[in-house]
Amino acid sequence: MKDHKTEFFQLTPEEAHAFGRDMAKASKAIYDAFAPDKINYAAFGDTYPHLHFHLVPKYKDGKSWGSPFELPLDSARELPAEELKGLIGQIKAKL
Repeated sequence: MKDHKTEFFQLTPEEAHAFGRDMAKASKAIYDAFAPDKINYAAFGDTYPHLHFHLVPKYKDGKSWGSPFELPLDSARELPAEELKGLIGQIKAKL
């Protein structure tokens, strides 16, 4: 996409299809890497308007289960640098 879009409805049908395909691919990679109970999908942009989605893995025993995810995200799950690097590699390999 070369044009800046702020709303999903501004996409052409082809762009919307590609955006949805990419979101599905990214959410599957996140699911495979983190094995969450659910992935939450959210679109914000009130103060920094551009089209994007947040893909947030959630766990039944985690912060804000049963409601929209809260920011800041749960920092109690910070990972060592090497483990984080491995997860990033795993996700990139599936994209």
